[in-house]
Amino acid sequence: MIRLFAKPLVVELPAERKKITPESEGTILNLHGNPGFDALMDRLRVQKSVLEATLKNERHQDIRVVDHLQSGIYWISYLEKYVDRLVHKRLTARAIEMEPAETDLVAQIQSAIERIGPQDRK
Repeated sequence: MIRLFAKPLVVELPAERKKITPESEGTILNLHGNPGFDALMDRLRVQKSVLEATLKNERHQDIRVVDHLQSGIYWISYLEKYVDRLVHKRLTARAIEMEPAETDLVAQIQSAIERIGPQDRK
């Protein structure tokens, strides 16, 4: 029987981190279609293509070069997926409970609407 024990991974985070808040989430959703943002994403894709071409088409004298190229391709792919997931995330609708005064107002408005069409619809 083989037992593998993993060492705990200690990650030191920067002291000041900006978290994604509901306000910043709206701003992130607006990045889609922004010309500057699209140019940056295109630059990442070009860089990834350059790394892939270098990896496939050149002879490498050291395995470390291959590792660096593969790492670059991996991290660019990771960034693309992560940013794409954030930018294309859709806000979900949340039900909001109305106050009694609002409920009465909505009922008044609905009763004032004149319905046209078959009488069996309500």
